[in-house]
Amino acid sequence: MSEQELKRIESQLISARENGLLKLNETNLQSRGKLFGMDAFSWVFPNIEVLRSTINSFPFQVYWIGNRTEIELVLQENNILDSRVKIKSIFQNSAEFENALKLLNENTFKPGVFLFTTTDSEAEYYVNRFNEFISLVQLK
Repeated sequence: MSEQELKRIESQLISARENGLLKLNETNLQSRGKLFGMDAFSWVFPNIEVLRSTINSFPFQVYWIGNRTEIELVLQENNILDSRVKIKSIFQNSAEFENALKLLNENTFKPGVFLFTTTDSEAEYYVNRFNEFISLVQLK
């Protein structure tokens, strides 16, 4: 292949990747059924203000797995919301995310709401891994 063809292919791959991330940005809160007896939801790239309102509207306390930035922004100076979130499991890398998933079964509560959110550059990985996890757990 010529250098020009390689650059064209590279450009197409970058464009496809960007389009995929943009589609992730368009997602809304998704109901995921029951997870260890809790109502489960996932949300990729949530709007922080809408996320605050959503958490406040949940009928039960929340078990939240999310990125440090989004959790801090949502709970910043808001004691009411902080009391709505019973467990916060913060991850900043894939190892911490995997650990958060492992601890989930040990720390559930009923009635409750489980919420998974992600907003970082590795969102696609976390979403795929969460989907795998939830599929396996809900089969049991």
